[in-house]
Parts: sequence; C-alpha cells; structure tokens
Amino acid sequence: MLRRMSQAAVILVETSPVETVLACAALALRPEVMVLHAEDLREASDLLGGAPVALAILGKQALGAADGRTLQAFVSGGVPLVGLGVNLPESLHKQALAAGVQQVHERPREWRAYRSLIADILDRVLPLVEQVDHRV
Repeated sequence: MLRRMSQAAVILVETSPVETVLACAALALRPEVMVLHAEDLREASDLLGGAPVALAILGKQALGAADGRTLQAFVSGGVPLVGLGVNLPESLHKQALAAGVQQVHERPREWRAYRSLIADILDRVLPLVEQVDHRV
C-alpha cells in the first residue's frame, strides 16, 4: 500500500503577511504538511539543514531575487521550486524559470481556486513512500 510521507516540510518564502496567511491556510488543509516560513531566500536556504523539504513555494519578492546562485542550495538538494504571486509580470516568470523554478503561477483570486491550485501542486510533488506494516 502506498501513502504520502508522514510529515513533509514545505518552505514558504514570502514577505507579505496576507499572502503568508493565505498560503498557510491552504497548506494547513493537508495534515501531512509542515510549513516552514522564511522572509527571504537566504533564510530559506538555512532551513534546508533541518527536516526533509519536499517543496519550496516562492512569493513575488523571492521570485524577483531568484537567480542560479540564490537557488543553488534548493536545486542541488533536489527541492522543487514553485513560484506563486499576484500580478506577476511576464519578465518575472521568465527570470524565475531560467533560474531553476519549475513552475510559476498567478495566485487565483478566489479561495476555492487557490486551495485547488495548492492541492494540485502538493499532489504532484509530495513523494509517495511504501508503507510497510511490521506488525505480525
């Protein structure tokens, strides 16, 4: 039987309190997700040494600061990077994708669509592990 990892860490790199609350609310709907918050990419890369990180979600400001050098710790650690923000210019999309961000999404304005987007992202990146029952 396959099931999701028992506790998957997601790093949220966001400076906006409103965007942070929205993302945390959507992520909280998944009990297997532990959210680690960082204000910038340097602080986020420091979090990589703790719990295994399944995903990093980058807000608008983090996307603007993203380049190959700032994302190196995530890329070399195999951590998928997803960008999410409001009113993201096309140039920011291109810059983020060139830097190693796998996906960039405009944040939906409606809660259901936002919640669904977060769920879809998590479904694609959270690894499945085999659950072994050791009871006899």
